[in-house]
Amino acid sequence: MRFKATISLACLALGMALAPVAAFAQDEPVEAAVQQERPAATLADMVWLEGSWAGKGIGGHPAGETFTYAGDKQMVGHFWQLDETGGIGFYELITVVPDGESLTMRLKHFTADLTGWEAKESEAALEFPLLERSEAMWKFGPVTFTQLGPDRLNVSVKVRRDDGSLSSLEFDYDRVSSGESPLG
Repeated sequence: MRFKATISLACLALGMALAPVAAFAQDEPVEAAVQQERPAATLADMVWLEGSWAGKGIGGHPAGETFTYAGDKQMVGHFWQLDETGGIGFYELITVVPDGESLTMRLKHFTADLTGWEAKESEAALEFPLLERSEAMWKFGPVTFTQLGPDRLNVSVKVRRDDGSLSSLEFDYDRVSSGESPLG
């Protein structure tokens, strides 16, 4: 299946959404259309991601993600990031859904009081098609999940800085056992 994605707009949207936390933003979108074959994938291929993950996120502050495998229909997840005071910086609600013979990740950002960052229109979720995958790496647009072992995960998010340069936000996680606090 072929698709046309505006990768820089996805980076722009994610960078603008993270602006209150990490001071990333961009005034003018620069579109770069990319044509490539999407890799075949099913949700069953991603069952390794199921569970809770916690570690360091933006600015080295605690962050975490939890994913639940929901059969062949979708994987649902949520993300949290603490700020420098130990309060909630922001949340994300995430789904990974079948998209033809491949997968697409959708997400929305929320403040600590659950005010949405993206537009209120029904199609306001950020959508990132699966662009690349290997046994241990899954790249959805600007978001790359890399499994570093059965209980280690790195999530890298490409964002555009104010000066137009690209940067990566790195989230290094360990799997959290059932009943264990994600904050250690």
